[in-house]
Amino acid sequence: KGQAEEGNIMEGLRSLLKGDPPENEDLSSFFSGLSYTKRITGFAICLAVGLVSCFVSTFFLLLPRVFAKFYTLGCLFLLASATFLVGPSQQFKTMFARGRFFSAIIYFAAILGTLYCSLWLRRTGLSLLMIIFQFGATLWYGASYIPFAQSCLLEVGRHGTQQLCWNV
Repeated sequence: KGQAEEGNIMEGLRSLLKGDPPENEDLSSFFSGLSYTKRITGFAICLAVGLVSCFVSTFFLLLPRVFAKFYTLGCLFLLASATFLVGPSQQFKTMFARGRFFSAIIYFAAILGTLYCSLWLRRTGLSLLMIIFQFGATLWYGASYIPFAQSCLLEVGRHGTQQLCWNV
């Protein structure tokens, strides 16, 4: 079933690249009222804002709380961009499919933890720790969409840990 859902997303992306509106759309409420052009525009705007926000965050690496705000905002806009393409119900079905359920939960926990540490606790050390955790969760979640990417990340992590242990 997970491959079928990914196939639907890939089919939607193919039709997007061809300029054809996707068929059999399962878009709910707000998104069903938007034209194909408006959904593509929403996707492009969210994608651009997300990428710019993530890029701008790098200028604040020495200020972890500010970095956390921009980076997290960027991640949320990047998620929202995909929602414009496939609709919220398909986005959630894909995100919480059997193969990536825990990746999505960890990803959202990392986003909430980063915001909590940087906005409410205002603790630089905890914010830095949560940024590292969120970056790892983002990488792991993104890898869940690429076949064998998570196992490659695990292998790289094992190899890196072995190298670190041998050099210490």
